[in-house]
Amino acid sequence: MSSYPAILEHFEAIERFTANQFITAAHIVYGWMPTILELNVNSLPEALPVMEAARHGLVLTASQIAQLAGTVNNSVIGASKLLHFTNPSVYPIWDSRVFQFLNRSDTAPALKGHHYQVNNATLYETYAQTCREVAVTTDFQPTYDSLIEQFRDLPGYETFKITPLRALEYIMFMAGGKQMSDKMFTAGTT
Repeated sequence: MSSYPAILEHFEAIERFTANQFITAAHIVYGWMPTILELNVNSLPEALPVMEAARHGLVLTASQIAQLAGTVNNSVIGASKLLHFTNPSVYPIWDSRVFQFLNRSDTAPALKGHHYQVNNATLYETYAQTCREVAVTTDFQPTYDSLIEQFRDLPGYETFKITPLRALEYIMFMAGGKQMSDKMFTAGTT
């Protein structure tokens, strides 16, 4: 979590995405991932306006997300991380651990998120919209407050703000297919 504020700071300093800034941002995001970046520089002219739209708060369509993914490893996961750091209030991070969390049940083990299941722009679009809706509910507020209280002890916390969307995604990521106790979801309500 200590690298998160530094990455956010870098993205916040971007006034307008140029090809060089996009390439740098993609390398920064892929430094967070266990994957080597394969950048499709030929698709940069189409990707840059998409990043600019996301930076200004436009909710992207599945088609635009897929277009962005085509620039970075053909990866919706990579695109979601670029989008998140570009606008953390609008775009949650998406990966196989979040997929596992969302596909668990009390009676069956969590599905392992295979590439063909997770690398789906339409699924990410639906996930992002659902996260935006949940993150603004009053039911989520006590959980958010509890998580923020835990983060206050992290070095550098005072230099950045964890958005409700990031907090929600972080909970799903940390659970990553493991069964979570109900206590985490009722934090602050007892």
